[in-house]
Amino acid sequence: MDASRWLPYVAVTALALAGCDSGEESTAPSVTGNPPSSTQTTTPVADPATTALAQAAVLTQTDLGGPWTVFRPESSAEPLAPGDCGYDSGYAKLPLSARHVGPQLQRGEAKWYVSSAAAVFPDEAGAKEWVETRKSGEYVECRRAALEKEQKDAGDQRLSVKTAETTGPGLGQNGYEGYVRYQLHADTGSGTQPANGSFSRHTYRVGRTVIAVSVDVISNQSDPPDLSDQVANEITKGLTAAFARVR
Repeated sequence: MDASRWLPYVAVTALALAGCDSGEESTAPSVTGNPPSSTQTTTPVADPATTALAQAAVLTQTDLGGPWTVFRPESSAEPLAPGDCGYDSGYAKLPLSARHVGPQLQRGEAKWYVSSAAAVFPDEAGAKEWVETRKSGEYVECRRAALEKEQKDAGDQRLSVKTAETTGPGLGQNGYEGYVRYQLHADTGSGTQPANGSFSRHTYRVGRTVIAVSVDVISNQSDPPDLSDQVANEITKGLTAAFARVR
C-alpha cells in the first residue's frame, strides 16, 4: 500500500471507485439464463457463528481512527454471476451470510479510500484455496480487466489499468498472504503514461477467515509527503483490531 512506489505523471481528478473486491464482481456482471424455478432448493445459510465472524472481520471507521469517515456504508454480500472473477471457486459457493462487505472509508479530504470484506470458509483448507486463487495470474488479470472496464464505463476512454506489482514487504508474515497493485494509465495522444491513480488489493487470512482490503488512491500534490506511511500505519492498526475479533 506504499504509494511512493509509483510516480504520478498524468493527473486525473476522479476514479470509478471499485470499492472492495471481496465479491469480485465485474462492473457489469453477466446475468443470463432462465429465472429460478419453484423447485430450486433454498439458498444455503451460514450458521450464526460464521455470520458473526464475517461481520466482525471487516475494517470499521473506529478501527482506522480519527481522520477516516464513511464514504459508503457496509453492506451484505451479493452472489457472483457467470463471468465474474472467482465464479468457479469455492468462494462463490459460500452462503452469502458467510461473507460480509465492510464500509468504504475516506481519509479526510484526501482521495484515499479503504474498504474491506471478509469470507469465512467451513475450514482452513478452503480459506487457503481461496487465497491461492486470488494470487493466481488468471485471477489477477481478471481483476485488472474489470477495473479497466469500470474506468472506461465511467466515461473516459483514454484510461487503462495495468498490473504494476504482485510482491511487497511482509508477504507471508502475520497473516499477510497476497498483494497486487494496479496502476491507472492515460493516453495523452503521444502514448500511454502512468496517471496518479492506483488500486491496491491485499489479502489476509486468519484461520478459516479471509479478509480482502482494497486501497484506491488519487494522489494530489497537496497530500502530505508521509501520507502513504500514515495510511499504512492506520490500516495496520485496523487489522490488528480485526484480527483480535476473529481469533
